[in-house]
Amino acid sequence: MEKVMLRNTLLLATAVCALAGLAHGSPTWIRNYDGEGSNTIKYVLPLSNGNTVFSATCYSPPFNGSWTAEVDENGDILWNYYNDYPPLGIAEIDSEGYILLTGLAASCRVVRLDLSGNEEWEHPASWANSGIVRTADGNFVYKNVYNLVKIDPDFNTIWDFEPPEPEAIQMLGPSYSPSGGFAAAGANMGPNYGIFAAGTADSLGIFSSVGLFTGGDGDVEALGTYSDVAGNCYSVVQYSIPYPPPTSDEFVLRFDSNGEVNWSKEIDDLVALCQSSDGHPVVVGENTPYDAATFYIRKLDSETGNSFWNVVHGNGSESFNPYCIASASDGGYVVGGGSSGIAVLAKTDSDGLINGAGIEDGFGNALLQISPVMNPSGGSVLLRIQAPETSGLKLNIFDSSGRVVSANEIDPPFNGRLVEAGILPTGIYTVNVYSEDAGSSSCRVVVLN
Repeated sequence: MEKVMLRNTLLLATAVCALAGLAHGSPTWIRNYDGEGSNTIKYVLPLSNGNTVFSATCYSPPFNGSWTAEVDENGDILWNYYNDYPPLGIAEIDSEGYILLTGLAASCRVVRLDLSGNEEWEHPASWANSGIVRTADGNFVYKNVYNLVKIDPDFNTIWDFEPPEPEAIQMLGPSYSPSGGFAAAGANMGPNYGIFAAGTADSLGIFSSVGLFTGGDGDVEALGTYSDVAGNCYSVVQYSIPYPPPTSDEFVLRFDSNGEVNWSKEIDDLVALCQSSDGHPVVVGENTPYDAATFYIRKLDSETGNSFWNVVHGNGSESFNPYCIASASDGGYVVGGGSSGIAVLAKTDSDGLINGAGIEDGFGNALLQISPVMNPSGGSVLLRIQAPETSGLKLNIFDSSGRVVSANEIDPPFNGRLVEAGILPTGIYTVNVYSEDAGSSSCRVVVLN
């Protein structure tokens, strides 16, 4: 009898591990790093081998420079490179190294690093403060003063001119369209105050159309942009009023290839976006309801802007203020930022989860928690929800491909409530519960019938 029970246990564990492998892929984690001085990761560059290169501020008065490093798939540092100027962007040279943009005011530099982080050359640039982006032909575009400049990996100029729009380019981003160009976003002040502009350029730097958006009051700042295969341009913009009390409004929006606004969503404390492996926008921001700063990752429908899922993460006893996000080669996401001068990097899976969950267990300030009563579960899944009084919760269940298999709204009360989620076939599922008032929480459920 004991042998039979042991064999069944082993079979169960094998099945769970096999299913988990399909959903997780590479390791997921959140790591804190001490560089020189005070650090915040500003740019992340996931590589095809599962590693990530990041570039962070490295501020230790009077020194104000950049710290660039490569970490492996477990988050362990492989090499470091320090530069005397703060980071402005980084891009990959296929199988050869990286192009790093650094600078402060009128003193900027374009630097080439080899695969081990050794500097190969450095060239001056003026006011190159809008990032650098790699185009499909293996070349690079950055902004030098008012002009857009395209260079090859050896710093030879391919073209150099001032575009008519956007009037003040603040951000460059990748383009996945066949034109082989790039996306750009910034401020078009025009006759009215507070106009945001974004569009997609082709490989020659020519914009076929530029979309305009007015969504708030105050200074306009582009926080992120990219364009998809159809030429739709997705952007994050912040409208801010600096005088006391400081206020800000953040929007994510989509312009179509004709420059028309298809949709816009106001999302508090939004800081960056990227494109998921299946072509949808994924945004990251700071989750403010918690005492210690946490961050959220939210996947949006590219056609409507509606949320597929929203996951909140903490950083243990440390805070985490996110700054950037990028898609990893395994379908997950890499998020960079900082915490009280410490660089922080997080790697999630394709559902935005770290180690199969959202906000970590034991994070005492969580307003909303969800967990399976049994995991693995039989076909009928029972969930426990812990939440404050609120108007209602939305409960979504996603299969391993990201398809919604169940969507329900739950009325209060919620405190320790058990919810029957329905009968599901064998597989791994992501469960997300969300409230406008209380935030969100996610967990992974393994079902074995």
